[in-house]
Parts: sequence; structure tokens; C-alpha cells
Amino acid sequence: MLHSRPLLISLLTLGLVSPLAAPLAFAQEVVEAAPDPCAARGFTVLEQAGREMVDAASRLDEPRYEASWREVQANIPCIPSVLTPRQAATIHLAYALGAFAENEAEKARWSYSAALEVLPYYEVPDTIAPGVGHPLERILDEAKAADNGVPLAVDLPRGAALYLDGKPQAQRPSNRGAVAQVFTDDGKLLWAGYLYPNTNFPPPDMPAPPKSNQQKVARLSFVSAGALAAVALGAGVSAAGLSGRFVDSAEIVRLGPSPTPNEDLQTLEQRANRANALSITAQSSAALAFGLTGFGMVVLW
Repeated sequence: MLHSRPLLISLLTLGLVSPLAAPLAFAQEVVEAAPDPCAARGFTVLEQAGREMVDAASRLDEPRYEASWREVQANIPCIPSVLTPRQAATIHLAYALGAFAENEAEKARWSYSAALEVLPYYEVPDTIAPGVGHPLERILDEAKAADNGVPLAVDLPRGAALYLDGKPQAQRPSNRGAVAQVFTDDGKLLWAGYLYPNTNFPPPDMPAPPKSNQQKVARLSFVSAGALAAVALGAGVSAAGLSGRFVDSAEIVRLGPSPTPNEDLQTLEQRANRANALSITAQSSAALAFGLTGFGMVVLW
């Protein structure tokens, strides 16, 4: 539930608080009317909701403000394409106002810091921050003075690409908010949401990306390498056994005399040929297994 009491007190310094039953009823109607959370949603709807937030805040229209704020948040996971930096800045401004209304000054500052990356000369409209030294203006000033911070590492599974505020990234900022979009290798949106520096990411509810073609090729290489290694091991053991038997038979023939010397020599020759063939098979299979393993590693790299 969004608490708008700080909005009404801080924005226009009035002590009037509207009943919260209407926003609750509005939320229920949205859920019941739209089983698909992304039906008819996207950035256009989000942008309109952001404008509604500002207008409702300036007019102290609490039900309309809360409905618009919910709509902004609900639309972020429904933008299937990569945002532009300007579109991301629009979202940050809405989140700054939303956080301020919920008495979350730090989150508001983080969102303003992100918006200033694209809109460095942004100023809070007088309609929602009347007078001099308004708390919202002070938060914006703090955002302008904030340092860049140290980027945070991101550990995404293979097959997923991270975009922050419309730009591909391997790290996330530690001093500002970010609109995160995670896409699969084939360009489909896997997950999207709003990140603060203290937000856990990747989130536990993010689905696993499908295996990429790269992963499939590498897996086939490793499976084939394993099968060839098994063949090499079996052929090597068999070759060693035949070699041992060949030595034993040769010793018997050498000690002689044998009643069947021709047959003994033929048997020795057959065992020698079989041992040699198995040895070649073992060596070839081992070489192929090693090569496929290296190929799989290169593909994954």
C-alpha cells in the first residue's frame, strides 16, 4: 500500500488526508479487470501515468495520484524493448516523486541522481514544490552534489544480457537508481524492474534464460568428449590385456617345442594386430576427446 500522507503534508503543507478506501478499491478493480498484467501496457501508458502523478500531486488529488503511481510501477515489466536514456529519465522522475511521497528521502535522491545523468539541468516544478527551500528541492540539490560511487558487480547467468537505463552494462551503480531490463540472447525480455543500490539483484523471481546456441554447442562437445574418453579408456585397457596375452604366448612359443607351431605363430600375429588396432583407437579417441573438450571451453569463453 502506498502511503500518501507525506505527499499532502510536504508538498503543499496542508493537513488534509483523504480516505484510503478509494485507492484500495481502484487497485482491486485493476487486478480484476486485467488478468494479464501487461495487457495494453507499455511505455506510453507509463509516461501518461507519470504526468498524471505530477498533476494529481499539484492538485492534492490523492486517489488519482496513487492510481497513477501504481500504474507507473506496473508498466515497467511490460516494456518489451530496450528503453532510451530519455525514457529511463522519465521513469526516474516518477520514482523520485513517489519515494518522496512515501517519506523515502534516500530513494528519492537516488532516483534524482539517475535522472540527472540525462537531464543535468532539471529543476522541480513549482507546482509540486512551492516556495523556497522546499524539501523536494533540497533532495534534488543533494543528488546534484552526490559522488559517482563505486560500481557493483552483477552476476547474471549465461544467456542473459543486462541493460540499465537503456545501455548494456556489466555492473550496476552504487549511488543512484536504475531501470533494469534483462534480455535473452534472442532479444526477448526476461525481467525488468527498478533497482536501488540496496536492491538484491538478480532477483530470486527472475526466470532462468533459455540455453543459448553457444551453450548447446559446448554441451554437445563435452558430451561427445566424454563418450570418446570412455572409448579411449576401454580400448586402452583391452589393448593392454591383449599385449599381456601376446607376451605370454610368445614366451611359450619361445620355450617350445610346440606341436602346432604354425597355429601358434598365427595366433600371435592376430593378437599383435588386435592390440595394435586397439592402441591406435585408444590414442585417436583420447586425442579427439581432448580436442572436443578444448573446443567446448573456447566456445563457452
